[in-house]
Amino acid sequence: MVLATWWGWGDAASSALAIALAFFFGYLLTLIPLLRAGTPLGAAIGIALVADTLSISTMELVDNAVLLLWPGALDAGLGDLLIWASLDRARGGLGGPRSS
Repeated sequence: MVLATWWGWGDAASSALAIALAFFFGYLLTLIPLLRAGTPLGAAIGIALVADTLSISTMELVDNAVLLLWPGALDAGLGDLLIWASLDRARGGLGGPRSS
């Protein structure tokens, strides 16, 4: 979303980019250790698809639903507190992850 905002893209293009990148990097981060462990490429792709498709789909559905339902979320720019506060909150809020 940060890239699309920076480039001045609209809401639909921004959401499409975010979804495409989520799937690309989600699958990639699963494939790398499988391939390093010697799993054949075809099998590794199958494992990544089965292991990550539901997870990434759920994450993107919830993320985009929140963006559409949160007043002003799609209109926020990089200079707006809403963007940076939400990123901080996603990291665990005010100063980073909480330790137990």
